[in-house]
Amino acid sequence: MKPKKIKVIVVQALYPKPITVNLDHMFSIGDLWWVPSSIGRHYGLKNEDTYQAFLETRKFMMDPSFKMKRMDGLAEVLAEIRNDIALVLMTNSPQPDSEAILEKLGLTNVFHKKIFEAGKPTKTAKHFEEIRSDFKVRYEEMMSIGDNLLNDIVPAKNLGCKTIYIDPHKIGNNESADRIVEKLEDCLEILGNLPKEM
Repeated sequence: MKPKKIKVIVVQALYPKPITVNLDHMFSIGDLWWVPSSIGRHYGLKNEDTYQAFLETRKFMMDPSFKMKRMDGLAEVLAEIRNDIALVLMTNSPQPDSEAILEKLGLTNVFHKKIFEAGKPTKTAKHFEEIRSDFKVRYEEMMSIGDNLLNDIVPAKNLGCKTIYIDPHKIGNNESADRIVEKLEDCLEILGNLPKEM
């Protein structure tokens, strides 16, 4: 079921002033990591409390007893194209747990550059500029793939990068990204063909 579009006039009536996201009274739920935080806030927890719970969850995920299912073909496709294409990981998550998760997924040595605690979406454009400069490419030669429209896709598209939006909930529309797929597995063929398209 596709979400209904709200008319601009209705939004303007509900929010006559700019919305301030201050993480105490209102914040954006950009991905599933924010859902437990919003539930905690509903029950009176502070930002510090929910962030601590997030860190404890990530610590649990780093533990060897926590098993993660690898996606068939992902590591292989990335390893195959990494000789022709610079691969960069950009995440808002802290480095230690992200590295542990990458190891569990068999992706430790796949990326040419890793950016942790990236501060997306506010610092996304800055990071893309650094990537563009580091790898001496134009924005038009860069591609952002992600499941968060606000963090991963909109800033990249605004700079002129190609985009693939992983949209399992069908939030986006045809203009949201250059390509829209339902799940990460749907990107494997696209990624595998990138060196031929260069």
